[in-house]
Amino acid sequence: MVLPADSFISSQKEVGAMKSGRTSLRHLSLTFAVTLALTCQASAMAAGAQPDPAPTADEISKTVTEYQTAADAEWTTSAASAAATTSTASVQTTQNVRDSLANEGLAVTSAKSDVGIVDSATQADGTVLVTADVSTTFTFEGDDTPGIWSDRHQMTLSSSASGYTVVSDTIDNKVSEDSEDSEELNETPFMQSSDDKSTAGSEESEADGEQPAEGQAQPRPNAGNMVKYALKWTSPPYDGDSKSDFNPEFPYKNNNCANFVSQVLHAGGWDYDQGYNPYDTAVWAPDLIGPAGPSRTWTRARAQRTYVEAHTPYRWLRNIWDAQPGDLLYPDWDSPNQAGKPDGKVDHVMVVTGRTNNPQNPLVNGPRISQKSPNRSNIPLMMSIIMATGQGKEIHWTAFKR
Repeated sequence: MVLPADSFISSQKEVGAMKSGRTSLRHLSLTFAVTLALTCQASAMAAGAQPDPAPTADEISKTVTEYQTAADAEWTTSAASAAATTSTASVQTTQNVRDSLANEGLAVTSAKSDVGIVDSATQADGTVLVTADVSTTFTFEGDDTPGIWSDRHQMTLSSSASGYTVVSDTIDNKVSEDSEDSEELNETPFMQSSDDKSTAGSEESEADGEQPAEGQAQPRPNAGNMVKYALKWTSPPYDGDSKSDFNPEFPYKNNNCANFVSQVLHAGGWDYDQGYNPYDTAVWAPDLIGPAGPSRTWTRARAQRTYVEAHTPYRWLRNIWDAQPGDLLYPDWDSPNQAGKPDGKVDHVMVVTGRTNNPQNPLVNGPRISQKSPNRSNIPLMMSIIMATGQGKEIHWTAFKR
């Protein structure tokens, strides 16, 4: 049968339409498949770009402890230790102090740290900021009497294929400073530079014991009891600067250097004075009559020094290197206008709790000090000075002997 021409044309159009429809459907399916594949790939890439999950407390503690163990090894090597893979600011300080102590004949023979994680926070970039308290026990050449040095560290941890590592470590080493400049206090007539050892080991100089005494309100303290108290409250478990590291019978302040030394003097036999005015430099007490709280002579190094000078048997000591257990050292190393420069006003106080005893090298036998803010327990004064001068401090000293 022969179809009419118009019927044939119509049929061909229908067939073409059907073919066109199948082609469009195949094209649509292909487009959808490609789009779906790209979407899945993009999702996978986005998922892969997400930061690693936050480390657990155990991972943080393990990372910091392993890093600190490597850092401790730096104290007893003459060159950079291969174990210390990250040369952080803290490790560089360790290397500088290590070399300076060795040059002075007081090389470190052992260093072992206890680490306490205070806080941690994971950042948007995946790094972890960690606050840690590090307390290091040292021994020194020729004298195995331990000394403890405690600081708060700010660390940054970064993840890698092998886990987390410490990539930065700085020490929060701002020493407690007396900032109440409003007090009108006596000026000290003699201050000594840290590197002045000209009279060390000599007979008592003319300057020793010449301070005018307005009246001795206090007895000569017992050095043994002072040392016993000072070492107890600067050694584990009290080897930090948190409130739990202080005797709860006494006030706790933001800066506790003078507060701590006052407690040491009380343990040595000093009695409290009675009074109302916290600014009265003739009164010394942790809790005055009324609402005033502790006297400034109890909590402020500058006021305490004035009280010690005027109302106690303590006498000026010309040379800090001659200081003995129970003696008091008041450094001046800052001014309101220029940090690290002395201005004639004491900023801090520490108590002498021993002396290095190296029979093979008597020249290194100097005082050992203890303090709070920050915590130090029976550390060689030389080490404390090297640390401070490494921070750019120029130090003038006022010293008092029992």
